[in-house]
Amino acid sequence: MTTEKDAANSPPTTANVSKTLSKANRDSFYSVLAKTPYSAWAMSALCFASTPAAMMKFTGVPSLLELSAFGFIFAGAGYITSTGDITNGSGTTTAWSLSYMLFNMSRAVKSKKPLPLILMSGALANAALHGKQYFFSEPDSD
Repeated sequence: MTTEKDAANSPPTTANVSKTLSKANRDSFYSVLAKTPYSAWAMSALCFASTPAAMMKFTGVPSLLELSAFGFIFAGAGYITSTGDITNGSGTTTAWSLSYMLFNMSRAVKSKKPLPLILMSGALANAALHGKQYFFSEPDSD
């Protein structure tokens, strides 16, 4: 039979650690990042920065209209998050990141060019980051 003193001196187990950590300490870097608008705004900036390549019709790069539309959508999703509405901001970013991947993944992978693959990686990172926040995080009790 172990006492509390023995339990305190024993190596930590997952059950013990999760019970002792506060909510602020449990937040990983990624969950904190998902609560900020910066990843959505970075994707927006990346879309707008890629518009010259779209105008020159580079292989694998979406059209000018499509990149501009996604740029504004990601800027809006970042704005939603910046107002403090984390759930809807994460949901919007996730949905439009998945939409971007649906429309452009095969073209980007087939082109094997850096710019379309960077755009696709940004959309994938946003979908994973904000999707985890939207689907798997507990709602705040504040």
